[in-house]
Amino acid sequence: MPERSTRPSVRSRDTSRSNVRATVTQQMTRGSTGWPAARAISIVRAPALSGQSSTRRTPIGGLALISKTLPFWMLASRLIEHREYLEPALALVAELRPRRKADELALEVAIALAQYYSGGPTNDIITRLRRALALARKQDAKAHELNILWMLYGISGNAGNYQAEMDFARQFDVACSESGERQTRTRRHRLLARAHSDEGEQRIALKEIERALHPPLPRAPAQLDAYSIEDVTAALAIRSRILWIMGRADDAMIAAEECVARGLAVDHAQSICWSIAFNLCPVAIWSGDFANANRFAALAIAQSEKTLEHWNEWAHLYQVALEHAQDGNMPVHLLHRMIPAQKDIFATLWPAFAGDDISARAVKQTSWCSAELMRLAAARADAVVGLRLLQQADLLAKQQDALAWRLRIAISLAERHVARDERLKARGALAPVYDCFKQGLKTRDLRIAAEILDTI
Repeated sequence: MPERSTRPSVRSRDTSRSNVRATVTQQMTRGSTGWPAARAISIVRAPALSGQSSTRRTPIGGLALISKTLPFWMLASRLIEHREYLEPALALVAELRPRRKADELALEVAIALAQYYSGGPTNDIITRLRRALALARKQDAKAHELNILWMLYGISGNAGNYQAEMDFARQFDVACSESGERQTRTRRHRLLARAHSDEGEQRIALKEIERALHPPLPRAPAQLDAYSIEDVTAALAIRSRILWIMGRADDAMIAAEECVARGLAVDHAQSICWSIAFNLCPVAIWSGDFANANRFAALAIAQSEKTLEHWNEWAHLYQVALEHAQDGNMPVHLLHRMIPAQKDIFATLWPAFAGDDISARAVKQTSWCSAELMRLAAARADAVVGLRLLQQADLLAKQQDALAWRLRIAISLAERHVARDERLKARGALAPVYDCFKQGLKTRDLRIAAEILDTI
């Protein structure tokens, strides 16, 4: 909006702002390409809170404007670059009497999201969101409470704190127990499914994800902001990963394709990128299906142009690792930039990414990948310790219904026996596990197992 030689009156300025907000809301609701979100944001900045205050531009007016503008910043993933307005606004809210609790709640959440997407999961973000959760509960703001619990669940899982992830999933379950909304039901069960899966309880996780996907499925919301996840897309992605770990690789790839189709149909880049990074690319790589892994990574790169920047880095890392899958020249120097959940995933994809602390991570807490990490740790240990680790890993994988990990462990045991020319022991370790598989016989691990069995 061009500057004018004279400042408008308070009434005309307020009217102008109201007209701007109404126009932006109308255009964005219609999905107009003539009013991109960035233009809307440039119009409704808050100079009163950025050191440009005057007698007519009061901090209270700036605070009100920011409160109205937050939804636009959420839609257009602009919280990070506008964080300079959010923190002074929150400081102002803390000084006001009576407290503007609704504004305080919205600002706490917005700052936490800005911090998270610019610096990853930290204790400060968890603390901030816990404050926001307390505010939501005091205000009996159920929608806000559920949204914050979902954020806490996701951030805890990404930080590798799967126990906290489960705790927040259960709190979400209790908080929405009386809700009859299909959308809430789907989210409730998909959160529980992912939390159970991350803790290694695959059979329970599968039951929960089937509940999440039980028809009729909810329609995608008319407008999802850049920080949200479309629940059905996410549920299909989680189902794909659970199925693969349980030894149903063909069903897992079917779910992966259904996930991509749903994500493209609802046209939500954040949902597609999350699904690919955490679920679909791993499933394809675990299966040895590098063609589909590269296809998923390319799709994530394309979609990342429309959403948060870190997805682009994730997708490129997949591509680079896939290029060097055979020559072993992995970009392991990027380990220090990975969040804990990402480290767990990449360790199961390529041993080079396991890191130096693999033994400690394997036993620190039981998780979805503990059995596989123990198997990788066994390869670095002497014969006696290595054998004990493999036996412990097999027992754990069996308890977790993680048939895919059991196969890898059985292959490692068989290879040890073959190296000592103990063919009967090798067959005894591998054949019973191999015979449990009813599908996925062309996947990488099952082909390796078949080759070993053919030689003994």
